[in-house]
Amino acid sequence: MAADLSPLDDSSISPPTDVVPDEFTISILDVERKLSRVNVHAPGPDGLPNWLLRHFSSHPAGPVCAIYNASIREGFVPSSCKEAKVVPVQKVQPPRAVESDLRPISLTVTLGKVLKSFVASWILE
Repeated sequence: MAADLSPLDDSSISPPTDVVPDEFTISILDVERKLSRVNVHAPGPDGLPNWLLRHFSSHPAGPVCAIYNASIREGFVPSSCKEAKVVPVQKVQPPRAVESDLRPISLTVTLGKVLKSFVASWILE
């Protein structure tokens, strides 16, 4: 029975850090392209203005690309990329009950969204 088996201890298993197929390596140009298309009206909770990322996309593209590739290589997403600010949005005007008339919207960090878009495109292929 499965209940008789002890759980696996994955703390001793580390992901390989030197083997990443070329199709899972992000280029600086790809990061620059994605940053140049971010929505300036959907800021995240990190306080970094999206207009800055969009209009000056060539400047942060190199360091951001290095962070993304390190994240993929190590199999670890920085916690700052997972932060979100949850904001209630009204379903009906005016809301009468919190449980039924409001819905949560998560505002996530833009750089996290960009990394997620790369990974999603690989999965969908």
